[in-house]
Amino acid sequence: MKDALPQELSDAIRAAYARLNVPGQFFNDTTITTHEILTELLLNIEPRIPEMDCCITPSSFDPDDADLRGFPRSPTWRWISCERTLRSANVRAVMTRLPAYWQMNLPIHSACRAVGIPIFTNEPENIPVGAMALKLGGIDTVITESRTVAAFADHLIEHALPYPKLSVLLHRVEEVPDVPSAVRETWGVVSQEILAFPGVPVLEQCALLAEKKVPLFHLSDAYFWEISDTSSLITSIGEDPFPLFRYALACTLRRTGECGCGRAVFEHNV
Repeated sequence: MKDALPQELSDAIRAAYARLNVPGQFFNDTTITTHEILTELLLNIEPRIPEMDCCITPSSFDPDDADLRGFPRSPTWRWISCERTLRSANVRAVMTRLPAYWQMNLPIHSACRAVGIPIFTNEPENIPVGAMALKLGGIDTVITESRTVAAFADHLIEHALPYPKLSVLLHRVEEVPDVPSAVRETWGVVSQEILAFPGVPVLEQCALLAEKKVPLFHLSDAYFWEISDTSSLITSIGEDPFPLFRYALACTLRRTGECGCGRAVFEHNV
């Protein structure tokens, strides 16, 4: 995908950066925003955050990261791909098993409210309570991350407990997306997404890919994509408080064909 970044998009982001007093050296026609540069940018705009109409999500999955910064998100941002997945599966209730530090409960709550289903929060470390929620709480859907899902799935098998009808499995962009065998063999539909950092999904799946439980993805339409053999760059399209400009994801992507839904399919590599 070698389409040039539209000039009107560059102009809009240039104007947004100017309003935030971002130094001009961070924005030119050849700029590639590495994560290190993003960290510097977020440090630069930090004094302006209190006056911005925004929510804050962490810029790193690691709460002990010395370079951790707050990344502004619109308070009206909706996790459309998650909402679409919940709606298409006709589920009863959702349980989240994500670190509270990720700050994702608000967009998940909004998605569940839009679909009209209740939500239950389970700390990833508290596996027995999460398992009992599946058995006794009327919950049939789990939103979880790939790092902790195997232990939860093994617990369900060991104690002969019900499996989720649907799961939304979140991968970190810098890691190989993997569905553990216990999940692949026993759980229902597994819809996978890849996050650039907490609260920032960049790759998603339609219902057809989710049914197959394969590590293949569609590009999020929240971004303009520049994809080559060596890099994957995203630029924010919407009205983000602090738009990403040619941000380099910690992965490469390879187009593998077209899905039955009509969208291009990509393989994620690290």
